[in-house]
Amino acid sequence: MAIDTHAGFRELVEAGVPERQAEVTVQLFSRWAEQQLVTREHLDARLTEFETRIDRRFADVDLKLNDLDAKVDRVTLELRKEMGELRETLRGEMATLRDELRGEMATLRDELRGEMATLRDELRGEMASLGETLRREMASLGETMRGEMASLGETLRGQMVELRLNQASLEVRIEAMEKRIMRWMLVLMAASTGLLGALITLLNFFTN
Repeated sequence: MAIDTHAGFRELVEAGVPERQAEVTVQLFSRWAEQQLVTREHLDARLTEFETRIDRRFADVDLKLNDLDAKVDRVTLELRKEMGELRETLRGEMATLRDELRGEMATLRDELRGEMATLRDELRGEMASLGETLRREMASLGETMRGEMASLGETLRGQMVELRLNQASLEVRIEAMEKRIMRWMLVLMAASTGLLGALITLLNFFTN
């Protein structure tokens, strides 16, 4: 591969680089480029070496992948085995727990039934005692009310008799008052009319 140093020199000069500096720059770049050039045989050798290294790397990767697959399979089997053992253990523990809970529930049920029976008996006793107490209180209240009603009846009867007596006395007084009023009216009439004979007759009438 040939490098056009003249074209590079011209471009540097046109860009404002001094000619001496442009010439030195082109020469240095030309030597560096020649050092970087490789022959086809050298390139083929390098490619073959690179391919060999790549093949080795891929082979190593394949081995590692195969080893990793084996490890994954082994770990998977171990995990499945452990999961199976754990499942069996948990089933056993759950069965044991279920039996324990059933036993505790049965015990609790019996205890609650006993407490409920005791409470029922206590409540029945208290209710019977309360019933007797209420019956006695009601009987006592009935007797008290009967006595009070009898006393009230006697009081009312006495008051009624007294009212009747007062009424009779009042009627007698009213009748006597009416007679007195009539007498005074007749006296006034006789005095105003001079009918002495009529007055005497009336007086005789009221005195008889």
